[in-house]
Amino acid sequence: MFLEGRNLTDQTYTATTGVIADAKGRDSSQFMPGDGITVYGGFKWSM
Repeated sequence: MFLEGRNLTDQTYTATTGVIADAKGRDSSQFMPGDGITVYGGFKWSM
């Protein structure tokens, strides 16, 4: 069994960035937000 928690303090952050170049005069930068509080859990079964 496993349990994993990420960003448990709910910090705001930028996960990735990018630039739209040559967008016909509307060039802009992009900031993709990171995930909020996330919890994963599961189990592994093998025979």
